[in-house]
Amino acid sequence: MKREGANVAIAPAANTELSVTQESQMLTDLLSTDLSSYGFTLKQLPVDLQVPQTPDSKEAKAFFISMDLLDDLRTNYGMEAIVLCDAFFTNAFHIGDGPEKRVVSATLKVIDTKTLDVLAQVTLPYNANGSNFNDTAAELAASLARLANIPVPDKSAN
Repeated sequence: MKREGANVAIAPAANTELSVTQESQMLTDLLSTDLSSYGFTLKQLPVDLQVPQTPDSKEAKAFFISMDLLDDLRTNYGMEAIVLCDAFFTNAFHIGDGPEKRVVSATLKVIDTKTLDVLAQVTLPYNANGSNFNDTAAELAASLARLANIPVPDKSAN
C-alpha cells in the first residue's frame, strides 16, 4: 500500500507497475470466461489513473486501486473480494509455428476488500518456456474453483 496525499491505495510491489497490456487483457478475458464456467460472478474492476503532474515528465502513468474505491464497491455493489493477478510473459519460438507469446509465471490473489487479507492464492510456477494462454487460464480457473470447493471435471476422463 502507498499513500498519495490523503488517498491510500494498493500499489504493485518492487519494480513493477499495475498496467493493462494486450497480453494481460487477453489472459484476463480467457480467465474470466473460464471462471464464469464454474459459476463465479464477475465484475470488471475500475482502476484509478495517476497522471504525472507535468505532461513532459518522465514519470509513467500509474494505475492503482484506492481504498475509497474498494469501500464503494463493497458498500454499493456487495463486492467482498477482488482477484489480482501478476503475470509475466515471454516470446517463444516454436519450429514450424513461428513466434508465440507465452505466460512464464502467474499468481492470482483473492483479496478481502475490507481487511486486505489474502483469502486465497494460486500460483503458476515459473517455466522458462512458458505456457499457452488458454492452458494457463484454464489451470488458474480450475485451481480457484477447487479452493472454493466447486467440482472440477477431470481432464483425463475425456
